[in-house]
Amino acid sequence: MNPTDNPLLASGELPDFSAITPAHVNPAVDTVLAGFRADVARLVADPAARSFDSLLAPLERWEERLARSFSPASHLHGVKDSPELREAYSAALEKLTEHGTELGQDRGLYEAVKAVREAPAFSALDRARQTVVEDSLRGFRLSGVALEEPARSRFKDIQNQLSKVETQFEEAV
Repeated sequence: MNPTDNPLLASGELPDFSAITPAHVNPAVDTVLAGFRADVARLVADPAARSFDSLLAPLERWEERLARSFSPASHLHGVKDSPELREAYSAALEKLTEHGTELGQDRGLYEAVKAVREAPAFSALDRARQTVVEDSLRGFRLSGVALEEPARSRFKDIQNQLSKVETQFEEAV
């Protein structure tokens, strides 16, 4: 499937819900996650990307893009579910959970965000941006960034199991 044909990747104001099929869900999530991961790797490798505008703003844009590609599928899962959509939704949710845990345990990214917090320019940021930085650092700590193996892998497994159980519960209700 050509990414330009996927309504979940369209940049319009609202998604074309009538055009979304279960076949669109995972290709859209895969496309956005690949770009997100590539950009994270680039930002972590770039020592100059240690300011809010050069590090956290691009990450926020990727978070928004990821949400825009999955939220319509999530909505349809809630209001117009089908066995095919349920299967696609479940597979995509597993990928998103894995990505979130992977991101939260990325020590290079954690160090980059920490450098933003420790930079003198941090105090010049407005309160909202300072909060984004502080919340990001807390998110890293809660995601187990400081854990060593095998605890890191165990945390990842627990996150995936929790996501599956939540989805099963949601579908049962």
